[in-house]
Amino acid sequence: MLLITACAQEPKVKIEKKLVKLKVGVIDQDRIWTESTKAKQYQQELNAKIEEVQQKYKKEIEGLSQEEQVNKYQKTYQEINDLRDQLKEKFQNEVKGVVEEIIKEQEIDIVLNKQDVKYGGIDLTDEVIKNLE
Repeated sequence: MLLITACAQEPKVKIEKKLVKLKVGVIDQDRIWTESTKAKQYQQELNAKIEEVQQKYKKEIEGLSQEEQVNKYQKTYQEINDLRDQLKEKFQNEVKGVVEEIIKEQEIDIVLNKQDVKYGGIDLTDEVIKNLE
């Protein structure tokens, strides 16, 4: 009986509630990709590399059987996708670096994709585009 009484007593723990305001930034990645000069440079670089790969492919398939041509096409297609992925990752790393600088300067707590935020947030897109140059 004593055990039940001891457990039924209110704990003497004081809980403090503290309201924390987060400073939220948003970026429009589509705009960054389509409007920044840096993204356009990456796209031009990619297009030039794709052109090289395609020219190489055209030369290499001459005289090959249809099956060998299909295999060569698949390898070429994969090579182009790998190039695209490498350049995209390189660009995304540059964007990430610029965003990290901005959040330190403006003391922003979190940055989200603008498409995922219905209301609010500080739009950092223009500043990211500007700082990428």
